[in-house]
Amino acid sequence: MFDVREYRKDLGYTNQASLKKFFDSKDIIREVDFDYICKLNKRLIEIIQSIDNAVVKDIKPNDLDTFIDLNIGKVYEYMLENNLLHKFSNNKQRQTERSYYDWSRGRVVANYFKKAMSIIFRVKEDSIKTIGLDNLDNPSSFSKAPTADFEIKTKKYGTFRIEFQCGFQGVNDIKEHKVLEAARVYKNDNIRSLILHVDLFNGCVAFVDISNIDEKNINWEYRQQFEGKKVFHINEKYFIWNLSEKPPTLDFILKNI
Repeated sequence: MFDVREYRKDLGYTNQASLKKFFDSKDIIREVDFDYICKLNKRLIEIIQSIDNAVVKDIKPNDLDTFIDLNIGKVYEYMLENNLLHKFSNNKQRQTERSYYDWSRGRVVANYFKKAMSIIFRVKEDSIKTIGLDNLDNPSSFSKAPTADFEIKTKKYGTFRIEFQCGFQGVNDIKEHKVLEAARVYKNDNIRSLILHVDLFNGCVAFVDISNIDEKNINWEYRQQFEGKKVFHINEKYFIWNLSEKPPTLDFILKNI
């Protein structure tokens, strides 16, 4: 009688999980192409410079070179010093370099728009708190999570959580997990969550309150480019700010979304 355990033993494995790992070869870690990452970092710098050329003066950093050094150069050095690039390995089967680039691009653009957020919410820029698990305060806990990117406390309207999104291809969607997380926070803590979606391809910005959306009335779609996850499209009515104009006030935003 055929003994499958003996067969696996002849293959050199007594543990099923180890044999599966052996056949799948995911234990072989591809070396990071640092030359490629340097080229990607250069592109990040070029993207920020191009954005800075196009947006209204009011929201530009006081010193663009310093901003680039802190948010691209120093962050990359931090990644290397703390061996964090491995966190991007095998991320949904994407290359480590591309996964790092996508994360870094979103982060640097979000930080670029912190000055705009300080104007909109009438708060000091350094009072805008980074609350996502992908912040760099503690390298041992660095991760990705559906938690909102920022938290802003206002005198008039209380606390907001801001989920910052960038659109680079003219496709403007909101993922389901962000809506579910916002609903949880609103129910438990009575904190509103706003999507701040910057469509860099078309030069406009949308604001969407996702705190208490009726999920049953949302036209969910599956997006292949988002790993097949459920999303809903941001309606044009939410795009109320053009980047060549001064940022709107929070009063105006809340009245028009």
